[in-house]
Amino acid sequence: MKIWIRKHPLASYFILAYAVSWSVGVPLALQAQGVTAQRLPWSFHYLTAFGPAIAAFVIARLVRSPSGTSRSGDLQPATRSIVWWAIGGGAPLLLFAIAQLAARIAGQSSPAWSTLGQISFLPNLGWSAWELWFITSGCGEELGWRGFALPRLQNTHPAMTSTLLLALAWAGWHLPAFFYVPSYRAMGLQIIPAFFLGILAGAIVLTWLYNASGGSVLAAALWHASFNFVTASPNAGGLVAAVTSTLVMVWAVVIVWRYDWKTLAHRRLPRRSIRASGEERARTLPGDERIPDSIGAFTHAITIRRPRSEVWPWLAQMGADRAGWYSYDVIDNARRPSADRIIPDLQVLVVGTIFPALPGVTDAFRLLAFDRERFLVIGVATPDGTCVMTWAFVLEDVDRHSTRLIVRARGGRAYRFKGLPWWAAKPIVKAVHFIMQRKQLLGIAERVERPSGELDSQSLSPARSLAS
Repeated sequence: MKIWIRKHPLASYFILAYAVSWSVGVPLALQAQGVTAQRLPWSFHYLTAFGPAIAAFVIARLVRSPSGTSRSGDLQPATRSIVWWAIGGGAPLLLFAIAQLAARIAGQSSPAWSTLGQISFLPNLGWSAWELWFITSGCGEELGWRGFALPRLQNTHPAMTSTLLLALAWAGWHLPAFFYVPSYRAMGLQIIPAFFLGILAGAIVLTWLYNASGGSVLAAALWHASFNFVTASPNAGGLVAAVTSTLVMVWAVVIVWRYDWKTLAHRRLPRRSIRASGEERARTLPGDERIPDSIGAFTHAITIRRPRSEVWPWLAQMGADRAGWYSYDVIDNARRPSADRIIPDLQVLVVGTIFPALPGVTDAFRLLAFDRERFLVIGVATPDGTCVMTWAFVLEDVDRHSTRLIVRARGGRAYRFKGLPWWAAKPIVKAVHFIMQRKQLLGIAERVERPSGELDSQSLSPARSLAS
């Protein structure tokens, strides 16, 4: 058992967290549904919150290794930690105050702060209710969800993917509550999709808070405690609770829009354009002469901050079963990561060299023409030699240190997309080609510009033009 746990610490953690919490939650649900006699006090509900923390301590002790590090960087100095603790504990209270103001503007009554101490299964605790939420939801849950699971997930997944996986587990963990907690029973199981969206929004905010604070579990615990304090009381129901939760969703959307998905904490670099200029779209490029009466042409371009000599090798080795297409590997390379290094054996080119469109297929692009470090034209032809489509990659100097990569795909009259007439196929082809081409150009630029010491096995995937 220990060997399995050490090999699968995350799976073991989630199983144990569910087992500990559900050992209390499921009996309470059976009691509420009349399946069993009432044996447990309803106040035992608050013990379920400790399942994630207990699981984290048990699994961490068994694997006897650090839980991992977040992608956010080093821990912050003490003074900055205090700022993040204040943001964690204070932000939900501020959102609640905004929701109160919105209720008053709408002409509706809003709950007083003093009434938030009334929570399910317990007498009115007043402001001490916040302390209960901190001990249970704050420490009991966050020591597990953000203290153990999130950093381990982020060791192998981007922050956004990690957050989605954790949100799925976190939402499922709540399931027994829908059968005995009054507020959950009032919502009913039909609310589960909306409930998951709320959980996901909270998970995104908590990932941002955890990563941006340098891995502060306390900041996450304070946020969770304050959020439950202002939303979990029966007196917080109605418009105010709904507005508070909606503001958290808006906050999550802003994080997803504003920050890099790899960290959910660091700003995205300015969006990089692949738009070709009007002059680039209008001019004749190598390969155009092979289809003089094209039915469609798509031109895109990107500026790469490296000379042509450093861009060319990445173009020369393109193709499935070669280095990949640097776009979406799941589509064009059978999930195999596109190369992140120059492959010397693929640098020798001759006219007729095959650039497979997909792994192991007979239809393929053939090299039609090239001029080393200046252009490369691949294409598809019918058995009688008629050119069906061309895909040209043209390199031009911007200055001594930068290159303009211009890419044009052209289709001839023999080109067919899924048997559709061209007038119907063109909008589809244009959209698909743009998605794939954009990923490819960004993938090439990132590989070329990345310092050689930073090249690793991370995939950026492949792209096929003019959608086949």
